[in-house]
Amino acid sequence: MLIRLKKQLAAGEIESILAQARQLGLSPRFLDVDREYLELSGPGRPEHRSVFEDLASVQAVLDVGTSRELHERAPGRPDTQVAVGQARFGAGLASLIAGPCAIETYDRTLEIARAVRERGALALRGGAYKPRSSPYSFQGTREKGLKSWSACASRPGSRS
Repeated sequence: MLIRLKKQLAAGEIESILAQARQLGLSPRFLDVDREYLELSGPGRPEHRSVFEDLASVQAVLDVGTSRELHERAPGRPDTQVAVGQARFGAGLASLIAGPCAIETYDRTLEIARAVRERGALALRGGAYKPRSSPYSFQGTREKGLKSWSACASRPGSRS
């Protein structure tokens, strides 16, 4: 359940709402710094909504809706399975992904791709852009790395 509180509540008013949530077996967690949006998680019941709607400190009880992230499963629904080329993830399946931290050159990327394929990996990973806190650190090969990656992927015999 998601609750929007009125702005600038006194500490006692906020604590009263938190205590009410805990009494109903719900775990409260603020979603913002201003302490305006309050998430209540736990085994809620339909009548809990009206408890919070009746509080003067509550502006609205918002419907979270039924949309879920792909990694979450609605009760009674099958696991989500995601396919990336020949690799499969979810529903009890896991595929090996391997590769370099950073793409360097075409030849080195192709060498690594062959090695990880021989060892059973179904997907190749690697970075072309390497964000760093120092501008003097290796920043990645950028467009050149992406071109090497693309050339390896389009090479005859590669698996997509």
